[in-house]
Amino acid sequence: PSCRGKLVYRDRKRRIMKGEGGTRKWLMIRRFRCSKCLKLHNELPSVVLPYKHYDSEVISGVLEKVVTPDDLDSEDYPCGATMLLWIQWLQKNLERIEGYLRAVAYELSDYD
Repeated sequence: PSCRGKLVYRDRKRRIMKGEGGTRKWLMIRRFRCSKCLKLHNELPSVVLPYKHYDSEVISGVLEKVVTPDDLDSEDYPCGATMLLWIQWLQKNLERIEGYLRAVAYELSDYD
């Protein structure tokens, strides 16, 4: 957490993850409570993105323009409007993301 408090295990909750071909899988996500600010934090596996139901592979396929609304293979994928929202989000946040990557690369260069 941003307040630097200690996270304490609280419980688990179910969360759906939609994958390729329209597959759906239920995951059990561990939740933690911050001992300082009392906010809840979810522990997400690497294949799940915050606030998204589709797995990261589907979303990256859309952002890399491998998956489009016109593909017959993609008919079980998110609708065109959802795909458009993801692309717009990436365009809007690309500069900030590149800034984070430059900062990380700079920090790693100190270790060389």
